[in-house]
Amino acid sequence: MSAWRDLKVRTKIFVLVIAGCLGLVVLGSVALYNMRNLSGSVKEANIGMEHVAGLSGMKSDFLEMRLALVYMLALKDAEKIGGKEQDFLKAADRIKKTLDDLGKQDLIDREKKSLVEFRGGFESYVEQGTRLADLIKTAAAKGDEVGRADAMTFATQSVAPPLRHPGHDHCLDGAGKYQRSS
Repeated sequence: MSAWRDLKVRTKIFVLVIAGCLGLVVLGSVALYNMRNLSGSVKEANIGMEHVAGLSGMKSDFLEMRLALVYMLALKDAEKIGGKEQDFLKAADRIKKTLDDLGKQDLIDREKKSLVEFRGGFESYVEQGTRLADLIKTAAAKGDEVGRADAMTFATQSVAPPLRHPGHDHCLDGAGKYQRSS
């Protein structure tokens, strides 16, 4: 410590300035390193938000498709049914575009697999929905109530069957046995 006391004031100030500058260089280097890491994290978060926005849009479009089919079942005017069919097809095209865009992104294997599975189910739904639309249009053009009933049956059994929980059939079997034994 006596060596420090023996130095001139100018030398002490110079040493403190150099030490302060070195401290700032170290602090700046650490800050730049952390900013670079943060930038990568922000970029990753942006990509994630784009994926979520795309999936949210697909969900909305899918619900629009389902609603268009329900409206087609309820309507009797061929022109209005045709308009709802166009709504169905437009929503399907938006989903296809979003699926194509998501497929071009850098996805992990699990996401790619889920996307392929969804695409298969979606294309099947579009095919069944298009078939349902044709049945509805044909029945409406002829004023055929039996055809409308057939379209409704096709809609509820093939296009969008009621949801069943895993134990549903077992419960029905048990209820049937109970009724037969009474």
